[in-house]
Amino acid sequence: MADPLGPVAREKARALARSVTVIRFSDQSLRSATVAASVLPPFAAIHLGIALTRVEIGAIATYDKLLAQVAALHQLAVVAPGRPSNWWL
Repeated sequence: MADPLGPVAREKARALARSVTVIRFSDQSLRSATVAASVLPPFAAIHLGIALTRVEIGAIATYDKLLAQVAALHQLAVVAPGRPSNWWL
């Protein structure tokens, strides 16, 4: 997603990807994703469901406008390297 934004955005996205911890899907995160699926596509709903059920997660990384809007409604910070703050508004 950062590719069209140029080399600086691509490198920021790669650096962020290297710092991400991989986690397993829990039943609770899938239940949250099921609720979110009424508004979001399946992958975005799973992304949000996991973020909402893990207390150590306070932000979500996305370039998807709708996912960013829903995440912000749930008090999650939105991270999108190469994009300005609040780009989804």
